[in-house]
Amino acid sequence: MNRAEIILIYTLLFFTSCNEKQTRTGYEQFLQQDSLSTKEYIEPSLTKNTHLTEINNSDNSSIGQDSIPSFVTDDYPITNSMLKSAKFIDNPVLSFDGLWFSNRNQTIAFALYTDYYRYAIFHFENGNVPLDLIDQIELFKPLPESDTADINIKKELFARVFPKINVVDSSYFRTNKGFQLGDSKLKALRVYGQPDIQKNENGVEMLYWEFIGDILYDGKQDSKEKPLARNSFGHEIKMYFKNEKLVALFLKNTIP
Repeated sequence: MNRAEIILIYTLLFFTSCNEKQTRTGYEQFLQQDSLSTKEYIEPSLTKNTHLTEINNSDNSSIGQDSIPSFVTDDYPITNSMLKSAKFIDNPVLSFDGLWFSNRNQTIAFALYTDYYRYAIFHFENGNVPLDLIDQIELFKPLPESDTADINIKKELFARVFPKINVVDSSYFRTNKGFQLGDSKLKALRVYGQPDIQKNENGVEMLYWEFIGDILYDGKQDSKEKPLARNSFGHEIKMYFKNEKLVALFLKNTIP
């Protein structure tokens, strides 16, 4: 092998190494960034994961050196201070420990646990709420009955309660990862990969993803080649699409 051939081989190896490093750096930024606009970086498939070594080891010290990548779960920019000052719905049907916000066209409902822990978040367009989403929002009749409201009572509530709830600016209706109603189905697939469940009902397509939380992960559970939900006991996502456009969003954080 002559001198020119040797130089050419080393040059090709150098550029290949640089390209792989640049690609991995972009993915690690996605996994570690607390607030991400999908316009900045979109991983082709979050579920296509190569079990990278020592990703953010300080957050994953209990998992071991061969750790599974983790990511910060999505949320809305509505602060705990806003939750503290918000009013509950004054209506014959009340949501249990829930607070509702509206920009008059859309609504975000927070189901809360201790210390304003957001164990469920519902985001939908007023007057266009998928029945599957309505069915998941737990509402109760007022005292002394305190029975769970059935679907017909909830549908009536959804038809007339929105103008009375806490009104906030439309900027709060875009998630920390950049999702908002009207986004494409392709955007969701690019960020979260193929869903665990996919179904169609009444002209609405529902996509569902479930991620294991890193807090209780013992290394034995099957992560299905997906990253772990960081600082979480478990995370679920439901997105509802009509004509390939996002019409409702549901985020759930498992309660310990």
